[in-house]
Amino acid sequence: MADETKPTESNEEAQSMWLRSERAEASARAEAAAHDEPATLAPAPTAEAVWAAARASHAEAPAPRAPRPLLSAWIDERDGGDSTYFFGRVIPMPMYTVIFGTLAVITLIEVVISELPEGFLGTLSLVVLSLAKAVLVILFYMHLRNDSRVFVIALILPLIIGLISAMFLLSVPTTGYPY
Repeated sequence: MADETKPTESNEEAQSMWLRSERAEASARAEAAAHDEPATLAPAPTAEAVWAAARASHAEAPAPRAPRPLLSAWIDERDGGDSTYFFGRVIPMPMYTVIFGTLAVITLIEVVISELPEGFLGTLSLVVLSLAKAVLVILFYMHLRNDSRVFVIALILPLIIGLISAMFLLSVPTTGYPY
């Protein structure tokens, strides 16, 4: 029973056998046409040889690799969604609950930073924390993490265009150009 699933011939042997039968058939037709005789064709490859060639070609092909979700090295589900792998630790909660808790903690940190005296470091840290929250919402709650990369491009391209436009607008003086 196990021998039926194994290919009896390699892929190259099956292909060469098929080519030999095709060449023999073509030469028989040419010879028959030259002598006005009915062509006697070479026997066609057996079904077993065809299946063996098909199995051999599929056995040599590499298995298709499933696309890895974005950030799966840091955040991923385990045990069918009952626990979450989060930065090297296994948390016994579903992933959406962990992401919600992470967003809540980041929001609390932002509130604390906003109460501190103003300064460049506070503003920069608020921008970075807001970007981190936006990335978490986009990847997990908008399901961009598991979607096609086309949707990632459809999101990032307008953002880049908007950032470039904002940079050009920042170069315009607030008082206007002198005439």
